[in-house]
Amino acid sequence: MNDVEQNKDLIRHYMEATWHGEDVEAQYGAATAETHTPSSPSGVPSMAQTAAYLRAALPDLKLDQSIIIGQEDRVMEYFSVTGAHRGAPLFDFPPSGRELTLDGETIFRIADGKIVERWSIIDAANLFQQLSADN
Repeated sequence: MNDVEQNKDLIRHYMEATWHGEDVEAQYGAATAETHTPSSPSGVPSMAQTAAYLRAALPDLKLDQSIIIGQEDRVMEYFSVTGAHRGAPLFDFPPSGRELTLDGETIFRIADGKIVERWSIIDAANLFQQLSADN
């Protein structure tokens, strides 16, 4: 397996474990990892914090990693998270029982088998539209 395929595999496993609540930061993330994401705390752990927040609101959360592309030391993943809003409030919206979908993209830079940088964006507008929709 070449480096690009190994990096894609690393991200596939990291995202799956993170979204399912496993503490894998030390295994996959460098201690000095940088996050370039608006309103996100610095470092890879913010992905785990985001996943935990969404799992609390969507207890049956499912992750679909539909696209994973790699080139040199970068891996881009397009993902969708779905689940019924039956848990904790989500962005101050009380649980509605509705099935919600959150789409996002993350680009990772990997060095020496660890995530050293991350750029993420989610489709917050679509999520807020789902949360505020009238039944």
